[in-house]
Amino acid sequence: MKKLKVAVIGPGRWGTCIAWLLSSISEKVYLVGIEKEENFEFLKRHGRNSTISLKDNVILTTNIQEAFDYASDFICIAINGQSWRKLLEDNVKLFKKYKGIIVFQSKTLEKRTGKTPSQVYKKVIGRKDNYTILVGPAHPVSLVKGEISDMVISGTNRKVVEEVAKKYRHKLFKIRINYDLIGVELCCALKNVIGIMSGIIFGLKKEWLLKSLVVRAIAEVMRLVSFYGGDPLTVTGVTFLGDLFVTAIFPECEASNNFKYGKWFVTGEGWNIEKVAEGVPTLESLHVLTDGFTKVEMPLHQALFELFKTGNGNIEKELKRLFDRPLKEEFWGIKI
Repeated sequence: MKKLKVAVIGPGRWGTCIAWLLSSISEKVYLVGIEKEENFEFLKRHGRNSTISLKDNVILTTNIQEAFDYASDFICIAINGQSWRKLLEDNVKLFKKYKGIIVFQSKTLEKRTGKTPSQVYKKVIGRKDNYTILVGPAHPVSLVKGEISDMVISGTNRKVVEEVAKKYRHKLFKIRINYDLIGVELCCALKNVIGIMSGIIFGLKKEWLLKSLVVRAIAEVMRLVSFYGGDPLTVTGVTFLGDLFVTAIFPECEASNNFKYGKWFVTGEGWNIEKVAEGVPTLESLHVLTDGFTKVEMPLHQALFELFKTGNGNIEKELKRLFDRPLKEEFWGIKI
């Protein structure tokens, strides 16, 4: 099989893991970082981070032009979702002229606008024909151990989506195709919010509430996906329910930043403030996307949003209110 020519933008925990994965099926992998950024400087000095040791064919660079010139197959973007727009705006000409495929591999929404990555990409770059998103319940620690993960690739251009699925053939990724782009993008972001809620429940030692949390979260995200024209069945697949096992359900969730953040919120312990819990800005994005939860009724998400505004002093009251709701049909507001 022909070796790939690829690049990864973003040398964080996930981006470094992607570069490591791709290095075994690629000629070279350019990993693009920011000069003098602490984690990137550590990678340059030691060739590893706390989880992964990089192979010699991973080229660390701060020159994004160099990466675009080399990566004729595809470029993966694995940066914090709140930095997407700046990356695209700072490099508009490169993205517009690029003849390969863009593969987003991050799971959040833009906080200020509530937009998905494909919507931001289309707005800034003016095209979406070469856009794809590849997401799923993969975690660097598990992948390094050799554990196989299901992943989903989505986009609007079927030919491009199928091309990525065929080329990104790593033994640790079992890639599925789902053309419900809006559903996939909403699902992979919203599972982070449920991860925070799970951390809160475990932090309060009310683990018996987890089963109610999961089934009600599924219904709420189905309503959101349905409202925005997506397929609610996507919620039952890899990008939400599948990823939820890694983010919200023991024992896998213990490695999740979102789960750790939720526990910290109620206990004050176990959180490094320098880490990123993407469910936090995603919740703010959701508030914008639903116009303050007036367009789509999502009581679990709304309650967490209110808790973040007021502090955890009202948490017992909120939990009681949430799990003592008026009589409703189980799947009201969902169009299948």
